[in-house]
Amino acid sequence: MRNNRVYILLIALGIASIVMMWDSSENVITPPKSAPAPQIPYAFAEDASTEYFGDAGVLEYSFTADRLEHFRKESDDAAIPPEEYTLVNSPHFVVYQEHTPWHIESQEGKLTRADEQILLWNQVRIWQEVPDSDNPDEPLATHPDNSELSTEKLFINPVEKVAHTEEPVKITTPYGKITAVGMSADFKSRKIQLESRVQAIHRIPEDRSFNP
Repeated sequence: MRNNRVYILLIALGIASIVMMWDSSENVITPPKSAPAPQIPYAFAEDASTEYFGDAGVLEYSFTADRLEHFRKESDDAAIPPEEYTLVNSPHFVVYQEHTPWHIESQEGKLTRADEQILLWNQVRIWQEVPDSDNPDEPLATHPDNSELSTEKLFINPVEKVAHTEEPVKITTPYGKITAVGMSADFKSRKIQLESRVQAIHRIPEDRSFNP
């Protein structure tokens, strides 16, 4: 497999200079400029990955996907620019924030050049990694009792590290379950706000330290 990095498309995340760099160049196919039908991808890539670094050179988030299909729809009016968007299969974001990265994944996603937000849908999951309690400087590991938020649709801006949905959400924890309709998340401040119809079921977790 060649290691050449190929610029396949521009992902608009609020600044026009963001360029996604894909590793699997031999899996990129671009048809001729004689425009295909709108439902046929203009280009696609498999096993895509990229990392975004902020102005200070710090890794802000990483992104992987099994497959991307880029669509370009020309307008009959020459004054109107083409509509461009990318459909994503199995997107997975890791948003880095000090020692506790957030993971956001789904089955499907959509990136558009005209929008700072990325739409995720179909089995959306959010969870967080925590450092080893014995040695916080060691590599991170997923906590066995980690809480998880799930919903069916989510808008995320990985650059600003925020996300929101108006759909029903469910949070499962070792202590029970919380359901609500609508949610906004700020990963920088580690805050999740539930909007309405909040209900909680609390249970006492098993005492794992007890060994009869």
